[in-house]
Amino acid sequence: MGNLIFNSILIVLGLIGLFRGFKLFKIYLALSTFVLGFFFAFNILQGQDQTLQLGGSLVIGVLLGLTSYAIYKLGMFLIFMSLSAELVRSGITYFAWDLGVYYNWAILVTSVIIGATMLVLGIEKIVLILATSLGGAAYIVLGAAAVMKESFPVGSYNVFVDLTALLGTDQNFLIVYIILVIIGVIFQVKTVK
Repeated sequence: MGNLIFNSILIVLGLIGLFRGFKLFKIYLALSTFVLGFFFAFNILQGQDQTLQLGGSLVIGVLLGLTSYAIYKLGMFLIFMSLSAELVRSGITYFAWDLGVYYNWAILVTSVIIGATMLVLGIEKIVLILATSLGGAAYIVLGAAAVMKESFPVGSYNVFVDLTALLGTDQNFLIVYIILVIIGVIFQVKTVK
């Protein structure tokens, strides 16, 4: 029953992000941070008393959600940085660059620079529409996959790492994900003034 509730929350959160992510960004960011914080804490507290695990996860989720709501620009920077990190990681893999021990540092430094630049340039609207569409589609696909497979396909607190693993094993989810992102971007661009 708990998994069904959590999967339903993911799908609803995904729909909000997909269709109203830009307009409700501060709330969406707080909800997303709550879910990620809750799941991260739930994994860390695994093996503890179930009440402690659930209570601790709720506390961490709420604290992170409230913090991201209160510090909007920090949330914006983190979104920009996260998107940049995924693009940099994909570029390094695509071009097969062997950075050795500097791999993680290259991703971190590059994503911080790109994230800060995006924040300074004020290209928030399109980046937020893209980010909320990508995130919303990710939540929907992960929630739907969990319901369909009757097991939660998430192994860490990073939605995009888990999504990449899922999309790599089932091409149908990849097609649905791409379609959802396109629908979300088009819908938000047309409805946001």
